[in-house]
Amino acid sequence: MKYQEDNTQIDEQILAAAAALLDDVGEAFTIGQLADRTQISRATLYRRVGNKEALLQRMAETRGSARGQQDSRSRILAAARQVFARNGLLGATMEQIAEEAGVGVATVYRQFGDKDQLVRAFADHSSPVGAVGDIVVHASADVRADLTELLGVIVPFFYDNRDLFRLVLAGSQAEMDYLERLRTGANRMRDRLVDYFAVQIGAGRLRDTARPEELALALIGMLISSIVIGPAKFELPLPPPERISALIIGILLDGALPSHAKGNDHAPIND
Repeated sequence: MKYQEDNTQIDEQILAAAAALLDDVGEAFTIGQLADRTQISRATLYRRVGNKEALLQRMAETRGSARGQQDSRSRILAAARQVFARNGLLGATMEQIAEEAGVGVATVYRQFGDKDQLVRAFADHSSPVGAVGDIVVHASADVRADLTELLGVIVPFFYDNRDLFRLVLAGSQAEMDYLERLRTGANRMRDRLVDYFAVQIGAGRLRDTARPEELALALIGMLISSIVIGPAKFELPLPPPERISALIIGILLDGALPSHAKGNDHAPIND
């Protein structure tokens, strides 16, 4: 309960500061300015409210801001998630999404142009790639702390979208090809993680027994196994996010930290 109260207070602080920035500088304000005003890290801001577009949409929903267009866009994106989860990315239609959102199909086309643009907008809206990139840019000498912050952003994303991941993993090759076609290298979480591990290996903070690409895939693979495959295929209980993070960090760092850096500082993995 205390954790939920703290999160509510943080959200209210963020929304209040964002509203003040809107009054001061308009919608041109940046997440960096918001971080300065709230004294909350950019990674935490991304984790709590998403990117700037998601923040503006949330303000429209919770504070009655006169942003009817943004509110409509938010409803369409929320509806798209439901339709994608039921019908897949290829099977979903603009008409189905419009019906789910309670708007005319012309509104969906006006907001997003076409289905490909809608799928890209949905990915940008829900993805924590921006927060991951921010942590990567500010990689520190404390690998364990960095990974804790990274997984604090990534694990909730996998939790919230596990039905979509399950659908994509079980989907046809055509579904996978469609998703891959819409992706761009700069916006892929895997590439950001590769960059992070490359920096830490280059600095000597991780051994080079594994390539950065392998470490990134290992991390993502453990997330998918714990959150998607285990519960769906093997009827395993869905572990709490804190356990997943601790487990992944322990597995990665026990085998990757230089021997002089291991010590006895590993946090125990509790049930």
